[in-house]
Amino acid sequence: MSGASLSSDLSDGGDSLPLILWNLRWEYDKNPASFFRVLDEVAARDQPFRLVLAGPSVRQQI
Repeated sequence: MSGASLSSDLSDGGDSLPLILWNLRWEYDKNPASFFRVLDEVAARDQPFRLVLAGPSVRQQI
């Protein structure tokens, strides 16, 4: 599937809500805590949005 097709597929549902996407690793250097603080601020303003969490999880083995 091409990127253009994927983009069209996502918008074909008639849903005009903003889409927020996290596609980074869940590591401290990517600052996921700040990402969630911003989500909290947006939600507190009663701004509806769609959320996609797609980043890989990296686990430290001891």
